[in-house]
Amino acid sequence: MSTYQAPAPYNDDPRRPIALQPVESSQAKAIGYDESTSTLAVQFKHGAGAIYHYLDVSKETFDAFLSAKSAGKFFGENIKQLPFKKFVNDQPPAPPVDEEAEAA
Repeated sequence: MSTYQAPAPYNDDPRRPIALQPVESSQAKAIGYDESTSTLAVQFKHGAGAIYHYLDVSKETFDAFLSAKSAGKFFGENIKQLPFKKFVNDQPPAPPVDEEAEAA
């Protein structure tokens, strides 16, 4: 029997702006990193579009997440259990990636 777990509440602190880049993943929509504060930002595809800030994440972990063959698996194994703050998404969406232009 599974136990219901209520969603995490939104944080009222001001959200540090971290540029997000789209990723290929069934779970994550976009991720970003702020090296000065070691903060990983993740926006998921499902839900209200909240942005989660995971604290004390190394640049190496971010780089590994960004290049992981399965971002969802990497997230589950290496990031999901870390402390986070959940913020309302108040930034404009990232522009879509033009794969044909990038390949040229």
